[in-house]
Amino acid sequence: MNNRSRLSRRLERKTKQRLFVLFAGTILLIVFIFKFGIPLLIEISTFFIGSKGNQDSKKEQQSPLIPPLFNPLSNATNSATIVISGISKENQTVVLYLNNEVIGETKVEKNNTFEFKQIELKEGQNSIKAKNLKDNKTSDFSQEMTVVFDKEKPALEIESPQDGQSFPKDSKTITIKGKTEPGSRITVNGFWAIVASSGTFSHTISLQDGENAIKILSIDEAGNASEALYKVTYNP
Repeated sequence: MNNRSRLSRRLERKTKQRLFVLFAGTILLIVFIFKFGIPLLIEISTFFIGSKGNQDSKKEQQSPLIPPLFNPLSNATNSATIVISGISKENQTVVLYLNNEVIGETKVEKNNTFEFKQIELKEGQNSIKAKNLKDNKTSDFSQEMTVVFDKEKPALEIESPQDGQSFPKDSKTITIKGKTEPGSRITVNGFWAIVASSGTFSHTISLQDGENAIKILSIDEAGNASEALYKVTYNP
């Protein structure tokens, strides 16, 4: 009986010792983690985040600038000045070239747009292109646009009918024929006529009794216009 009691007491003491060692070890492990582990984890995380940030920064610095993009312009104009606008990346500077010469620069707005006002054109063909600048870096040239400044009225010749010509009863309809500058549009009394690539045109109209006024208008690509006024008489 006594032997069993002694054995029980020994097992109890050993169990308490093991529990104490386990408890003490757990406390030491927690202290170690808070004192060394968490700061170490923070440093490692900071290192990797910093490395990624540096890589992103270097990548951004090394990436080439994208050229600006122009908004569409008319191929021809009869105005000596035009507005040139487009889109690009915020905080970049757009440098504008007209006929291979720098004529101005502007900062890109917060909405990623830019604009150049009152750009003066020379008569004839004008080439327009641009580059982006930022932090001593320069983009390639944008796509080149060509605008023709033309202030001359288009040529307009009427082959038939003749001004003041009279038409008999069997000529209720007549065909207006003529020639204008290639690329121009023709209207006859407000209606569009058929214009060939060579500039020749024709349009058929119906005549009213008595005097008929005929207005032929030629409008070129730049917006210049030439006008011809004819009168013919229909005698039914």
